[in-house]
Amino acid sequence: MNLEENLKEIAEYFGVEFSSILDNYNEVKNKYPGFVKWSNLSAEEWDQKKIDQNNINEVMDFYRNTPNYIYELMEYHSTDSKQKLSQTVIELVKKYEFKSILDFGSGICQDSIVAAREGLEATAADIPGKTFDFGKWRIKKYNNLISTIDIHDETPLKRKYDTITCFEVLQHVVNPE
Repeated sequence: MNLEENLKEIAEYFGVEFSSILDNYNEVKNKYPGFVKWSNLSAEEWDQKKIDQNNINEVMDFYRNTPNYIYELMEYHSTDSKQKLSQTVIELVKKYEFKSILDFGSGICQDSIVAAREGLEATAADIPGKTFDFGKWRIKKYNNLISTIDIHDETPLKRKYDTITCFEVLQHVVNPE
């Protein structure tokens, strides 16, 4: 999906006019440099809240409650490089005839949606919150048969998957090991 389609989807989800979301994006675009403009808003919010990177509760609360991550991820998933990365993974999964895929840290569930469209048995897993709620809404919107897992703690998953993806997640984890 391109950026305009993604911005329209955000507007639909929040029940606001597309022009409002587009104006907001253009404001952000004009203010910030870089690859994904909305990431600057997430970073500013992080700094304003003085999140302690070593405090798992603070980190998880931030990602549960920030609305900025929806915008950031929708912008990021509209880039050619992210779409190419996702498609490359799907091609590898199919090449090796894997059937099931877990998108760990799925956020807006775009990679899960792509996997399901490609005929894979997809599961999206993330911490409950605004971003994952949006992702679940997207799954329903596109009528995808995608399972979801709310991650509440570090309890290992019980099910086995042929493939597990974990894109842009570990930098958000308090203790990646």
